[in-house]
Amino acid sequence: MKIFKIAILSSILISTIGTAQAENDFNFGTRLLKMSVLNVHGETFRNVEVMLKIDGTYQIISAEAPVQLDNPVCDIDRETARQDALADAREDWGSDYSMVQYVLNKDMDAYDDICAMEKSAVYLEVLNEASSDWYPDFSMVKYSLEKDLEAYKDVQ
Repeated sequence: MKIFKIAILSSILISTIGTAQAENDFNFGTRLLKMSVLNVHGETFRNVEVMLKIDGTYQIISAEAPVQLDNPVCDIDRETARQDALADAREDWGSDYSMVQYVLNKDMDAYDDICAMEKSAVYLEVLNEASSDWYPDFSMVKYSLEKDLEAYKDVQ
């Protein structure tokens, strides 16, 4: 069971709320409402929304904490990855819906291909760099990953 610190972040770390487990089981009797993983400019964050009882009233607090994923692409669930890729395609193609759909389909095929690849230490090292450069453009993550893995094999 993963344990992580929940922290309120603004431009700096303000305070630590408490230690939580990823199954709605909080040691200070609060309730997990939503948990997701975000990739922002190559940094991965776990976003948590909790309901706390403060001074007799319930308040909803959203918090983010940095997290190191074992696999920066495949540890992000497919639906979250799809939403990130869709937002990126919409930003690039606007109201050209056929292009948005085309790019989204290519990106999700690439996401599936990346997750099906054999995992090794070199794979994870190269994937970390590729996802930092290209996330959520999974087609480019895959291209960069394959190119660098091939180059690695050639120089060994």
